[in-house]
Amino acid sequence: SVPAWKGELLPVPKDVAQEVGKLRRVIKDLLNSGKKDKDIEELLMKEYPIDENTAKLLLKTVKTQLKDSVIPDDKTIVVEHDKSLIVVHSCFGSKINETLGRFLSFLLSQKFGPVKFWSDPYRIYLDVPGGAAEYVMKALTSYKGIVEDVIRKSVWSSNLFRWTFIQVAKRFGVISKKGEYTHGLIQRLINELLGSPVIEETYREIETSKLDVNGLKEVLNSIKKGSIKVIIKPKLSHLAKTGLLYAKGDVSVTPYSELIGIFKERLLNKEVKLLCMNCKGWIQTYKLKEMPEVVSCKRCGAKLLAPVSKNDEDALTLYRKVFKGKKLTQEELKKWKELKERAGLFLNYGKKAAIALMVTGIGPSKAKKLLSRMYLSEEDFYRALMEAKKEWMRTRKFWDSN
Repeated sequence: SVPAWKGELLPVPKDVAQEVGKLRRVIKDLLNSGKKDKDIEELLMKEYPIDENTAKLLLKTVKTQLKDSVIPDDKTIVVEHDKSLIVVHSCFGSKINETLGRFLSFLLSQKFGPVKFWSDPYRIYLDVPGGAAEYVMKALTSYKGIVEDVIRKSVWSSNLFRWTFIQVAKRFGVISKKGEYTHGLIQRLINELLGSPVIEETYREIETSKLDVNGLKEVLNSIKKGSIKVIIKPKLSHLAKTGLLYAKGDVSVTPYSELIGIFKERLLNKEVKLLCMNCKGWIQTYKLKEMPEVVSCKRCGAKLLAPVSKNDEDALTLYRKVFKGKKLTQEELKKWKELKERAGLFLNYGKKAAIALMVTGIGPSKAKKLLSRMYLSEEDFYRALMEAKKEWMRTRKFWDSN
C-alpha cells in the first residue's frame, strides 16, 4: 500500500505523494509505448525495492484505472463527480490536501450551504449537491482572492479550531487543565478572546501542524501556469472507489454497488487455511473464490474446520503444538477456544463463515451475529461485511476484533 496518514501519525509529505503520482505516470507511459507487462514489472523492480507481486499489483492498478478514466499523477489533477460526491485526485500529500479540502469546501459552501469533506494524501472527497464539479474546476483554475483569508475562515468554524483552542488555552493558563467544557462555553470563550495571543497561537498551531497554505498557493500557481493540468470526469474511477473503502470522518458516503463489488473481489482473492479441529492433523489452503462450498478433512472426514488467515502464524504454531500433545499456557488456551469457535461457525455456515472471518476486524463473535442474519441478496451480505469492517476501523482503539 502507498503511505497514508491515519489519526495523529506523521503526515505523508508532498515529495512522497508526488513520487507516487510520478510512478503512476511512468507506468502509464510505458503501457502506451507498447512495453510488455513483464518488461514493465522488471523495470519497476529495478527502480524500487519491491518484489514481483507488488510490481504486478502496481501495474494492475494503473491498467484498471485507465479502462474507465485517466491517471491522476504528479502533473495531473482529476476531478470526478457522481451524484452528491466529488473526488479531487491530487498527489500533494497530507497537509496540502487537507488545506485544499478546506479551501474548496469553504468556497462551495458559499453557494451550496455546508459542505463536508475528507482528505487523504492522494484524494479529497467533497459531499456536495450535484452540479458543483464546475465550481471546483473554477476554484482550482481561476481563483483570484487571498488564499490565507479563505483558509482562516474555513478553520474558524471547524471542530479542529475548537479542539486546538482548548489545548492552547490550557497551556496559556486561560482554562484549567483538568476542566471539562461544553461546546457552547468554548465558543463563548473564543468570541471573548478574539484578537488575543491565544487565538493567534491556535491559528499558528493548526497552520503549522495540520496545513500547508504556501504549498497550496504553489499548487494553484502551477495550475495557472499550466505546469499542472486539471481534468474533469463525470463518474468515479477505480482509484476513487478504492479510496472510499477507507473514507471516514466528515464525508457521508452511501455504499455503491460498484464499491461493494471491489470489496468482494479483494476479499475473495484472500487465501485461507482450514485447520481440522477433530483429528488436529490436517491443514488445507484455499483462495476463497476457489474454495468448494463443502469441504471436509481429507484425513478424518470431519467438517469441524477452523478458518484462519494464511499469515496467522500464531494459530499455526498453536495448532502444531496441540498436535504434538504439548501443554498450553492460559493465553494459548484462549486462542484455542477461539479456533474452536471458528470451526463451529464453519460447521454451521460453511464457506460463508470462512469469507466473513477473513474480513479485517471480524472475529468469531461478530461473524456469528452477521451470519445469523437473513440477507435478501449476496450483495446485502457483502455490504454488511464491508460496513462491519468500516465500523471496526472507526472504533478499533476501543475494542478488539472479536
